[in-house]
Amino acid sequence: MICGLLGEKLSHACVIRRCVELVGKENLYQIIDFIHSKNRLAMADISTFEEGIMNSDLGADILSTTLSGYTTYSETNSTEPDFELVKELTSTTDTPVILEGRIWLPDEVKKAFELGRI
Repeated sequence: MICGLLGEKLSHACVIRRCVELVGKENLYQIIDFIHSKNRLAMADISTFEEGIMNSDLGADILSTTLSGYTTYSETNSTEPDFELVKELTSTTDTPVILEGRIWLPDEVKKAFELGRI
């Protein structure tokens, strides 16, 4: 799934493995480049570390853990946020990371900020 909301300040590029299979990395780069040509930021919804690194390398401005635990290859029974994914990404890339999904308690928000990300 790839979606661009070019009328907004932030364009949302939902990029999962199936997209890479369908359109290929080069086309994803072109989509992100097109979003940038409209003076918008490109945000990538990811479910795994590999997707995060790939999207960072392709030029995404923001990574969001929205899909972590919700794809067939990242399913989990955990009810907690994917702090490990955030930790891995923030120690590997300078691309800002947004922790999204399964955040229920104020302490979980605090922990996300302690990781240096929101």
